[in-house]
Amino acid sequence: MRYLLFLLLGLAAQEAGARVIYLYRNNDGSVYKHDPGAQPGDTIMFVGAYSSVYLQNIQGTKEKPVILMNRGLVTMGGAGNYGLIIAGSRHFILRGDGDTAHHYGIRIYSSTPKYLSHGFTFAGSQEFEAHHLEIYKTKVGVFSNPTEGGPYRNIRLHHFYIHHTGNPEEQGRSEAVYIGHTASDRPNFSGRFENVEVGFFRCDSLSGDGIQLASVQGANVHDNVITNYGRADLKFQRSGILFGCTSGRIVRNLVTNGSGAGLDILGAGMVHIEGNTLRNTARAENQDAVYINGKCKTGPRLQVVLTNNTVEKASRNLVFDESKSVVRNKGNRLKR
Repeated sequence: MRYLLFLLLGLAAQEAGARVIYLYRNNDGSVYKHDPGAQPGDTIMFVGAYSSVYLQNIQGTKEKPVILMNRGLVTMGGAGNYGLIIAGSRHFILRGDGDTAHHYGIRIYSSTPKYLSHGFTFAGSQEFEAHHLEIYKTKVGVFSNPTEGGPYRNIRLHHFYIHHTGNPEEQGRSEAVYIGHTASDRPNFSGRFENVEVGFFRCDSLSGDGIQLASVQGANVHDNVITNYGRADLKFQRSGILFGCTSGRIVRNLVTNGSGAGLDILGAGMVHIEGNTLRNTARAENQDAVYINGKCKTGPRLQVVLTNNTVEKASRNLVFDESKSVVRNKGNRLKR
């Protein structure tokens, strides 16, 4: 029964004339800058342990995406800098639910005392979905910050488990999710994103930020649980959820036990914040549980709709709207 899903998918692929492609490792256990030659509808199968995987130019179609999935428990990571990179690709689904015995069937982590720089990186990729990955002992869990090209559109990330991030070489500077280039402070520059979903993540024991999105138009951050974040208590590196020059939705998230803001809203355009629960956030001195500041230098003015949220305990303010950007404030439950 363990491989029932795998067998069914294999039979379906055969019936459709698609192929199942297995990856061959180099002597060091890696797959490096490899174009597997997948056609729309093909399945790329991960099996066993890899020191790292770098795939590129995977091109499916909207109707027939290329599937990348696990058979059994698959591990990626070793003494290198990263676990999994999928570069320059489009219309694919990365799925770690290929074996019912493992809820997160693709596991990315460092097997040495040194932290991986990145867990899952999607450099220049778009129009894809990824789910059911576990990532830990990395400096950044999920990562993409292009400075050229784009806009990179329609990215769905859901059901990840990211924990125990760290960065001892830089006093713990790290992120569970880091999407978008932050240096520009402009929403309409090369490398921006459109329509990015981050949902049903579990993020725990984070030395730095939880979910950070920058220069994204149409973000949807929902139903995530972020606990024990900002453990290194570094300035500008201790937020639960951070929007930088970003518009979109932050809904039904639970953020607890962190040194910095639970929600750090430095956005541009409309941001809907609804139905979130923040408890025991902003524990460091002079920190606010919800901090709002429309400081993006160009682009539309930040407007925040703040409804039906529960915010409990903070070092300073429960909600601090420094730029006077809240246009609707209704049904929120604030408790010191």
